[in-house]
Amino acid sequence: MRVLQTAVVILFSAATFSGAAPQDTEGKDKVFLCYWGSWSHYRHGNGAFSVNQIDSTLCTHLVYTFAKLENGVIKEFDPYLDLAKPWHLGMYKKFNNLKLKNPQLKTILAIGGWNEGSTKYSKMASTSKRRAKFVKSVVDFLELHGFDG
Repeated sequence: MRVLQTAVVILFSAATFSGAAPQDTEGKDKVFLCYWGSWSHYRHGNGAFSVNQIDSTLCTHLVYTFAKLENGVIKEFDPYLDLAKPWHLGMYKKFNNLKLKNPQLKTILAIGGWNEGSTKYSKMASTSKRRAKFVKSVVDFLELHGFDG
């Protein structure tokens, strides 16, 4: 997982700081995957970084981190931050609304993260019935919140 996180950060950095457009000179599409760690919203001062600061025109794909696994199904990791309910911040909706500025943008929800551990994921993957339950919950969750993957 640590290698994947490092790779995503490198890809994000390359896409952000290269100044390159999402298409090469031959017109073939490139993937510029950007990553937003939702916890960055809670940082203080200059370290804070929220959805409204994301320039969605720099990315072809944008990853929101993280959702979690609970009782074999996908759930929001931080309901206060993620959900669009009264007295909540609604970042899922704001994140997916970035597609209004860049209609070609694909939004992706990552599940897991360092604090999640692996035991419950191994349990979920241990039988076809549990995997099917998880997959159905993911499809329903992504559709409900407007994610592409």
